[in-house]
Amino acid sequence: RDGTDSKIYLLFEHRDRQIQEYFIRNSNPSKEQIEQTYNAICDYGNIALGSTGDKEIPIDNNLITFLESKEIPRSLADTAIRLLEDSNYLKSSSEFQKKHFVQFLISPERLNSYVKNLNDNELRDLVIVLAKEHGEKIFRLKTLVNIQRFSQALGADGNEIIEGLSLLNQAGIISYEEPSRFPTVNLSKPRVKAEELSLNYKKINLLLKHGLDKLQQMLDYVSTSECRFIYFELLWAG
Repeated sequence: RDGTDSKIYLLFEHRDRQIQEYFIRNSNPSKEQIEQTYNAICDYGNIALGSTGDKEIPIDNNLITFLESKEIPRSLADTAIRLLEDSNYLKSSSEFQKKHFVQFLISPERLNSYVKNLNDNELRDLVIVLAKEHGEKIFRLKTLVNIQRFSQALGADGNEIIEGLSLLNQAGIISYEEPSRFPTVNLSKPRVKAEELSLNYKKINLLLKHGLDKLQQMLDYVSTSECRFIYFELLWAG
């Protein structure tokens, strides 16, 4: 840095290649591994051929453990899911898209009596908004509710709405299904046979080749007799 002659030492261990190659290969799933991941997700969500299902599928510990038993580690599974998303077979659910389902377990008449005797004003307002928003449907069916909308209507934090729903669930007034705490996916299109997946395998193979080529360039950098500064610029320009 001060412009005087200096010495630089390059430390290299041959097993570093094996480590880096492991990471590259475990970030680029094969055709078979993508198909296995797709089938495992669909089976885990009880999705039949030709169907998309109506519930989110959690990418939870049970599913990951099953994939690992098929020699598909988490890193490969995550990449496979992204590739399936890119090809419009799966769609990840963000935190704002998490689905909450509610159904009243008592009749409108009993609910009216319950509300009149309820001392908790916030809980009473939540019950009233639920009934007004969804009408008789929510007494018959598990109904998708919008936490953000209720939060705005009641001037309450989303977590307070969820806590209120949990209290009503514990009291036996409603049935409340919370979304999974794990990442979740939905099918974007009806399930097909895994071997019929239309994926850009050429792009997938090119990504793997690009990673391995970069690794080889780094190894060549170690043994080059050329000016390493120039070689370094060429390496990172590619």
